[in-house]
Amino acid sequence: MKGLFLLLFLFVTSAGTTVSLILWSYVCAYRHKRVVTVYSIGITAVAAAGLWLYEERFYLLYDLPYVKVLRYGAAFSADWLLTMAVFLPIASIIGVTAFFVRLKTKRQGRKNASLSGNGPVTRRAFMKGLAALPLALGAVDTWGFIDGNCRLEVTSCDLSFSTLPQKLDGYRVGQISDCHIGVFLNPSDLCEAVAAVAAKGADILVVTGDILDEMCYLSECGAVLRESLPLFADGIFFCYGNHEYFRETREITAMLEKAGVQILRNEGTVVRPRRFPGTSFWLAGVDYNFARTEEDSSRRNRIFLEKALAGRPENVFTIVLAHHPDFFDAAAERQIPLTLAGHTHGGQIAPLEQFVRTRFKYLRGLYRKGECFCYVNRGTGHWLPLRLGCSREATIFTLSSGRQRRVDENNLTILS
Repeated sequence: MKGLFLLLFLFVTSAGTTVSLILWSYVCAYRHKRVVTVYSIGITAVAAAGLWLYEERFYLLYDLPYVKVLRYGAAFSADWLLTMAVFLPIASIIGVTAFFVRLKTKRQGRKNASLSGNGPVTRRAFMKGLAALPLALGAVDTWGFIDGNCRLEVTSCDLSFSTLPQKLDGYRVGQISDCHIGVFLNPSDLCEAVAAVAAKGADILVVTGDILDEMCYLSECGAVLRESLPLFADGIFFCYGNHEYFRETREITAMLEKAGVQILRNEGTVVRPRRFPGTSFWLAGVDYNFARTEEDSSRRNRIFLEKALAGRPENVFTIVLAHHPDFFDAAAERQIPLTLAGHTHGGQIAPLEQFVRTRFKYLRGLYRKGECFCYVNRGTGHWLPLRLGCSREATIFTLSSGRQRRVDENNLTILS
């Protein structure tokens, strides 16, 4: 997050957090309500200011010996602001309920009356019980921080295709996506993800965009990729995401090329696996589509894909790399067996999944249309350090020929 977007995020979340805390102070009827409110607003202000300074001046901080402490502090600040802001609707409902309960109690002249009128739980006891909710939110916040920053899941996915040459049976493709190396994740996290995929025996590594957010890590990311290249017999391939265009695109491109990574930008290439001599497949990569309307986006997707398939040998098995998963529609129209994508981060916060799905048609996991598959990676990194029920992910695909089998039905969405 940078510039205006960062300021907007801080303004919205700080305002939501402040109102939530004021409402909660009212609901719980703290004896020193004003002191609690002032301290809460102060903590929110410090968290927002600290996060702004960390993000905007990171290029001055990244190589300090205690930068990890600053990173954790900024991550907890972001998580705190976001969690409390999301809590605002609940706090509002409870606050309004508490107001009317107190109003009714005052009118009846029964200060210690129970909420039900004659139940064993008094209003005071009920309000004190509610005070535990912020502690629960703190626990959720901590879980989200750990899940988002300290845990990487390597997902194995076995896929069978009737069009895959038998000589390619057992071929393994590793995927990482949306690493967002920067203020919350550093090049060591990229190294961890690449090594995790290599340890699973991947023949090739594909990176589906958004690899870098902070240019101060450019050379270190290049070193990680260059040193990791020998781990993959058939190399490392990359397609652009939207964040490459938010940064210094030329410098990122130069870094990737110097590291030996092959960039596929609306183009494709024949891959001849070293471990499987005598066979080949077509690997295509498409550029990010910045179209503003759904109709224009679909049109551009088809154009980009057409360019990426130009020169493709007839009847060759094909894999498409795309940052945005909406390319799957165009790929399925062309009967492309496998599309690998990212961009969505899997929604990051599982309880908000239904809301996020209104924006993304393909959110995370495996999708199938007829004989065509698309896998949407949950993101190997993120720019917002909070994940709930949606951990960071690196993926390993094992391809096999023959009838479709061994597909995890719990992770598969079949589309008509």
